[in-house]
This record gives sequence, structure tokens and C-alpha cells, in this order.
Amino acid sequence: GTYRLGESKSIVVHEILRGNWTWCTAWSPDGSQLAIATENHDLAVVDTTSSSIWRVRHDRRVTGPPKQDTTQSIRSIAWGSHFIAIGGIGNAVSILSPIEPYPILHTITPTGFVGSINWLPGTNKLLIGSRLGKAMIIDIKETDDNIQSEVIHVIDRGKAWVNSVQFKPKERFFAVGDSHGILGVYSFDDTKDMAIKNTANFKLEDSILDIQWSADGKYLYAGGEDFVITVISTQFWEPVHRIKRDRWVSFISSSQCSSHLAVGGVTSEVSILDVDKGWDNIINISLKGLVPLSANWHPDDHYLVMTGQNNAILAIETTNARHISGHFLRSAYPILSIAFSPDGRMVAIGNEMGIISIFILSSTTFVSVYEMVVDCSGSVSIEWSANGAYLAISAGNKVVIVARTETLPGSAPPNISGFFVAKVIRDLGPVNDISIDPTGQFLAVSGTKTRVLDATSNFKNVLEMENGGTTLANSWSHDGKWFAAIGKDHSLVIYDTAHMDLSQWQSVFTVKTQGAGLALAWGPSSLGALQYCAYGGEDKQIHIMEIRTKETTWENVLSIPREGDINDLDWNNDGLVAAAISNGTVTILDLSYLQSGWA
Repeated sequence: GTYRLGESKSIVVHEILRGNWTWCTAWSPDGSQLAIATENHDLAVVDTTSSSIWRVRHDRRVTGPPKQDTTQSIRSIAWGSHFIAIGGIGNAVSILSPIEPYPILHTITPTGFVGSINWLPGTNKLLIGSRLGKAMIIDIKETDDNIQSEVIHVIDRGKAWVNSVQFKPKERFFAVGDSHGILGVYSFDDTKDMAIKNTANFKLEDSILDIQWSADGKYLYAGGEDFVITVISTQFWEPVHRIKRDRWVSFISSSQCSSHLAVGGVTSEVSILDVDKGWDNIINISLKGLVPLSANWHPDDHYLVMTGQNNAILAIETTNARHISGHFLRSAYPILSIAFSPDGRMVAIGNEMGIISIFILSSTTFVSVYEMVVDCSGSVSIEWSANGAYLAISAGNKVVIVARTETLPGSAPPNISGFFVAKVIRDLGPVNDISIDPTGQFLAVSGTKTRVLDATSNFKNVLEMENGGTTLANSWSHDGKWFAAIGKDHSLVIYDTAHMDLSQWQSVFTVKTQGAGLALAWGPSSLGALQYCAYGGEDKQIHIMEIRTKETTWENVLSIPREGDINDLDWNNDGLVAAAISNGTVTILDLSYLQSGWA
């Protein structure tokens, strides 16, 4: 009755840290890639399908061809069938190849400040809105030698800025919204000559900042400085609803199924409106200080990507596709420690009541094979040896060794489960963390000091390390040549443990930390002279330290702020770092680009 199968309700959020504000994003037509345009004129392209963790495949400053103008801060981006278009503060729109390394193929100039661009689906017709007061339709022509552009139509709005332009999905219309509050709707006969006709005009009460067609074409939305989203029916071209907001409406984004709108501006939240419920506000997504600048739905509505006035891009998974069915275990009491067997077929779990359970992970559910109860005083840590021979469980002031075979000296006959208590090590004082070296020979037990126990000598205490305070976390490197300890009232201490003679193990350097250190994890080891160690704690940051092993020097190469204490860290062989945060979230970082190797 301690555990039950539950329903997964986790919300998965992808977070991409950039060097500056991000004004907008654009999905590739198939939804496999996301283009990100930032204030510093960098263009990043993120792969969203090859891994469960999004990976940045391209990230560099966009530079123009010689002797041609190009954009500065990128304020608008559109990914078409054949090209990517970007525009911004500069007096140009750049046409890029959609294939890495995404070179600029052509530049359209002069355009003025371009705040909105949009491709006519399936064509090379590009609609550009600029602060020169013009909306332009440009035809991009491909030849064997180069790319050329031709202006087909220009709609002149005089002194008004054209802030937003967009083609209507699947129909021959487009809309233009300007800073004087004029929303114009235009039709065209065919996609070749595009002879246009002004179909309808609407006067809003203040500057229009964004317009958006619903994907089904039934509605045209407009919002801006009048604190209102105006809903226009495309059946009779008339306003049918006004959605009042507390602030300017900087952006409007319709889901691909047309059932929801994502809207926002000025305040640090994005609101989701339900179209079928009369555009009721059903969810407010708090961004905790980030003032949003854009929201963008995935082509299949799998994600909602939000950008804003800081260096973070947030993408919320909007489906339950990754929610676990039948394999989600919920404990009646808080879980304090989890350890997977080396082959990944079993998991050991310890909760606040001192109940230690071992489950086999079958294809459909969890099968309980062993359970024991220890007096833990609310503190449990579980570690599984790399060879799978035993588990070490710290509980209160003792360590319990649970073995799977009779290979350990002094072991008792195994029971029907195949597990048995091989040894209980007492009188260790308060134990805060344990770790086992990769060979399974040495067990490090940390509290007010760190003791090293030898499994081949019936877990005899063979070494003591004084760390200068209470150790709260320890960890061996993957090759066993380095050991790290961190905690309260003492800094991060790194030991060289490569020597066969334990008397030669020594502290090589100490890293000062802010607040108590609570978590440690080593990156994948290599045969070279670089190691990486992740640590964190009460300073609410995940720090990545690079160690040059030949020189025994170190450097902090990365710090990632989080919104809570860093309670635990794990770093797998694929370069993914998982961090448990005290606010109830889990952060997963892709650090595969940090390749341990020769310095």
C-alpha cells in the first residue's frame, strides 16, 4: 500500500538560453526545426525531433554579402517552402538558405525597419511590412546562377508604420495592420500576377501591433495599444467580438486547429483563450519576470514557443504525448532517493518513512521483488555498485549493504528474492551522502567527515578525509581517478584518487562556493586531460567546472541560474545533465558539446 500506479501529469518545458532578447521565432514547414532570431543579430536553429532534448544545431551571427546592406537586430523571421527570410532594424530583408549553414543568398533593399514578414504558403511570394509606411509583395526568383527579387505590389500607408502583415491560410487574401489603427484586407486573383483589390477596412481605436488569421480562416484577429483584441468574422467581414485586456496586446497566435489563442504583452504572462468558449481566458502562463514578445504554435500544435525581454526562450509541450501510461509510480510518502541498477532493469527507491523497495521494471508495470524498513530519521541515500553486486543504503547514522550474490565476505544465504542484508555498518555519525567508485571496491560515506570503506575487506574503514565542514554530497568521477565533496561550511574539494596506494590520495584544489553545496555530478570521463564536474546548492545555480588534470587547474565554464536550490544532479554518458530543483521542477541540460578530451 506504500506505492500505487498513478497518472503522469508532468508539464515539459524546453528552455533555451540566449545572449540577448529574442523577438521572434519561426518553425520549419514540417515542424522539425525552430529558427530563433535575437537582438544581437544571431540566428540559431534548433533540432526538435532527433532527441527528446532539443539540440542547437546552428548558432552564429548573420552577416551580409559584401557591399550589400543587411539587418541589425532581427525583429521578424519567416520560414517558407524554399527560403528563410529575416528583417529588422537594418534597411534590408535577407533571404537565407534553409539548409545549414544557412547562408544569405540574396538581400532586398531598401526596406526600412521591417517588423513583420510572411510567405505565401507553397510559393516564393514574400509579404513585407515596414516602418516606411509600406506593405510590399516581393517575388523571389531562382535562376541557375543566383537569386533575384522583384517588387510586385506596394501598399503605401503614408506616415503610419506597417506593424503586421499576414497571408490568409489556404485562401487568396492578406491583411495589413498599421500604427494609425487601420486594418486593411486585400484579395488577389492568382498567385502569379497577384492583381490585388481592397476587400475591407477597419478602424481600431489605437495602433495595431499584431494581426493573426485563424488557421481555419473563419476569423481575423487584431490587437494593439487599444487594450483590445478585435475579432472579425471573414464570412461577412465584420467585427463580431471584442476581448478586453489589461495592457497592450503585443502579439496574437492562433493554434493550428484554431481552437485556442495565445496572447500577451507588457505583463509577465501569456494568456490562452478558448475559442469554443467565446474566447474565455482559460490559462495564464506565468513567466516569472520575463516580459513576452512573441508566441508561436508548432505546425502540429505540439508546442507553444514563447520569447521575451531576457535571454530565455520557453517551449511548452502542449500535448500529453510524453505522459507515461502504466509506468508512473506514486509513493504515499516523500521519496528521498532513487537508484537504477547498472543494467537499467531494476530500481531501488527509499522514502521518508525508511521503506526501501526494489522493483523490476517490466514492459507494462512495476514488479516489487524486495522490501525492507530502516530507521532513517528522514534521511536516505541509495547507491548501486557499477558491477551490480550490492546496494549501499545510508539511513541516519548507519549504512546497510544489500547484496544480490554471496560474493561479499560474511554474507548470509540469499532469500527467494535474490537480495539479502549482507552487512550493517553503525556508529558512523550522521550520514548525508554515499557514493561507490566505478570498480565497486570503495564506498565513500560523508557526514562531518568522509570515510572510505573497502568492500573487499568487509567494508573496513581504510581512509578518512577532513573536508573542513559537514559534507552534504560526494561523487566519484566515472573513471574513479577523481573524488569531489561539497557541503555546509566548506567549499567544493577535489581529490586525486588515481593512485593504488590510498595514502597517496590527496586534495588538489578547493573551489569557494556561495551557500551550502547540495549536489554533485561528474561528466563522462575520457582518456585525455579534461574532466567536467557539475555542482550546485543554495546559490540556485548549476555550475559546470572544467578540470585540466595534467596541470591540476580548474575553471568555471558555465553557470545556469534556476528558481530554487539545486538538490540533486546526475550526468549521463550522452552528455545530458538532470537537476532536481527545490521548486518541484526537474531541469535537463544538453551539455554533449562539452567533450572531455585532451587539453
